[in-house]
Amino acid sequence: MCKKQATLRIIGFAIILGLTISATGKFYQPVWRDWNNYDTLHGFYKEPKNTVETIFLGASITANGFIPAELYRDYGICAYNLGTEQQPMLGSYYWTKETYRLHGKTLKTVILDTSMLRRSPIEAFYRKAIDAMHFSKNKIEAVRDYTDSLNDEISYLFPIFSYHSRWSATNYSDFRKSRYLVKSGTRGFNFATGRYIDYSSVGTDLAVPSYLINYNALETTLDEDSLYYLSRLIDFTKAHNIRLILTKTPVISSWSSNDHNAVAKIADKYNLSFIDFNFEPYLSESGYNHAIDSADGGHMNYQGASRITKWFGRYLSQNCGATDVRNDFRYAFMNESLKNYEDTVGFAMSLKNEDDIAGYIDKAVRNPDCEIFIAVKDDASGALTDRQRSVFREAGLISLAAIQFRSSYLAVINNGKVSEKDEPDRGEVIAENDWQQNDIENAELNKENIINQADAKTISEKGVINGDIPFVLTSGGLSNGNVASCTINGAEYMYNSRGINIVVYNKKYEEIVDQAVFDTCGASKRTSWDLSAQLYEYEREHPGQPLPGDLIKLANYNELCRNTRKAMEDKVNELH
Repeated sequence: MCKKQATLRIIGFAIILGLTISATGKFYQPVWRDWNNYDTLHGFYKEPKNTVETIFLGASITANGFIPAELYRDYGICAYNLGTEQQPMLGSYYWTKETYRLHGKTLKTVILDTSMLRRSPIEAFYRKAIDAMHFSKNKIEAVRDYTDSLNDEISYLFPIFSYHSRWSATNYSDFRKSRYLVKSGTRGFNFATGRYIDYSSVGTDLAVPSYLINYNALETTLDEDSLYYLSRLIDFTKAHNIRLILTKTPVISSWSSNDHNAVAKIADKYNLSFIDFNFEPYLSESGYNHAIDSADGGHMNYQGASRITKWFGRYLSQNCGATDVRNDFRYAFMNESLKNYEDTVGFAMSLKNEDDIAGYIDKAVRNPDCEIFIAVKDDASGALTDRQRSVFREAGLISLAAIQFRSSYLAVINNGKVSEKDEPDRGEVIAENDWQQNDIENAELNKENIINQADAKTISEKGVINGDIPFVLTSGGLSNGNVASCTINGAEYMYNSRGINIVVYNKKYEEIVDQAVFDTCGASKRTSWDLSAQLYEYEREHPGQPLPGDLIKLANYNELCRNTRKAMEDKVNELH
């Protein structure tokens, strides 16, 4: 064998070995789809070079807090949200450098949430921040900055050497990751629809904002390592004529005047803007209401993120020279990205905002990417209207249109095909140990309407989604098990509440779009998800009337906030 052939074989072997190591490493590397981590970092590299003008950096509250698609839709700004779960400042710094590497001609503004200045996270969050970064000088430097040994460096640069030992922990998601589609329309935004008010029974047991800053509060001692990378970020943005804006998303209990004062001191020292949505004037300017705009008291839900995004859209346009690229042919890809956003987040919100079961089902069945699962618990017939039953018939839900008192019912709708099952009410359930306690003579008179608990039976349907994702759908009216359940790949997704329970599943992205319940036993419509709009409408149309359901909780919370704010303002006025 000649020397040239031997060399070519060695090179070929090295290439095959490298590809094998890379592929194996990607297989064993965890997917990390929580907080939109997978879509965020993989989607970033799909952006055409030199197009991104604004980036958002920070922890999960950043991922939940800013919606780049709406910045483009409403203001024409091309932005990307690079927030990751508990993102260390090292990660924020190197993602800025990585963005500049790919978008150096267009990057104008970096918006950094300051939560993580108070601590450095554990190793797992460094990995979540930088593992998906493409191999480059920036990744090598980031790894070297964080690691203490050559072995650690190798494990970060080549995932196979870090994750090979988790072969026994591999699961279903590891074998499916090659078919995952990146939701390009979210552009790093993590969509959430929980509401802080749902943690409350009356509204007055929820925490309220501080509103006013106590400038005399002692400054929080910030994390030394985080401050080091913030200083490097400040130097880098100044050297490249990029505007750095410090911000703090609204939270209810994990941010104080002490924290604000510590960050404000840094902002003053380096002549940086610091926008803290936990205090005035920004809290009022954004219209943020913790009860309905926060998912859990800390992370924003969609409604809260939309409010803060609108505020920043105005700010970037008026104060940062943001470019409106909507008529620039080079940004035609953003229209496709916006369509993807509307098809996913926009569609989910259209369902969430639908208060009529007929309108909800009509919208759901029109989406070809979705499979719909319906199950009834207790009773779903009491408040159904003739119009709603008519819409059900038009959608092919014949048995649902004819559902009777306490009947069990389930349906699967896929690709326009409807599969239904129903079971009429079987009578009043009497547990075995209650039989002797009941009047025997009365029981004899009503034995046709009384069954034993052991005889109560549910109806169910089993199948697969996309050919290999198993589901089990179960329904039981009050006398037939009293349950509504939908498990997909072993996980439960139904609320199991009285009425019609629905799960909408997106087959394209293999994820839940929405979970809903309509108590059509008690009311023909449900309370709107947008409680603020419904409260305003109800008070306008029914002045002086008692408020129903969650509206009284929101009214109580709003009153508590007004009283708290007035008391704080009075106290400040007294001091002056």
